[in-house]
Amino acid sequence: MKSADTLEGKVKPSLWQVNCTLNHCDNLSPCNVSGKVKIAEGHFVPGKGGEILMNGVSVMKGVRELTSIREAGELIAGSENKPVFIFKHSTTCPVSFNALRDFEQFVKHTDRDQFDFALVVVREHRDVSNLIAEQLGVHHESPQVILVAGGKAVWDDSHYEITESKLKQVVMMYENGDLGD
Repeated sequence: MKSADTLEGKVKPSLWQVNCTLNHCDNLSPCNVSGKVKIAEGHFVPGKGGEILMNGVSVMKGVRELTSIREAGELIAGSENKPVFIFKHSTTCPVSFNALRDFEQFVKHTDRDQFDFALVVVREHRDVSNLIAEQLGVHHESPQVILVAGGKAVWDDSHYEITESKLKQVVMMYENGDLGD
């Protein structure tokens, strides 16, 4: 990933309407009372806390953003060795912003040696999202989280079902052998 320093000043910000009651403002800058958030379309920009933002989404350490069909295919193939949680995010959906915050907290508190984590910004990379749905046989939703192990989807859920506690339960079920074949 390119550093924010090399891209700073090369982005053209736009305003997107989002629901500020979702407590996303800590990671997006600037945000005003009308709920408009300045973000850059299709580019990485520096966030307030030094994190990298892509379309207003915090791309955390340890979370790989999938931007090409090749990357998605490699990630799915790599799940033969290490399972991966894939989060499909919509930058225009308040439900997706809420789910993203829960996913971020889940990633922050989950062993990265045991799982890989990936993010697809669906509006920007619909082809990647479609490939994932087709290759894994999982109906597309957004927001959506899919756990992939052994090249297969072993669990998925969407919308209001994406919570940090639910994702932790999925890890326990996976570890107990209650998911998959």
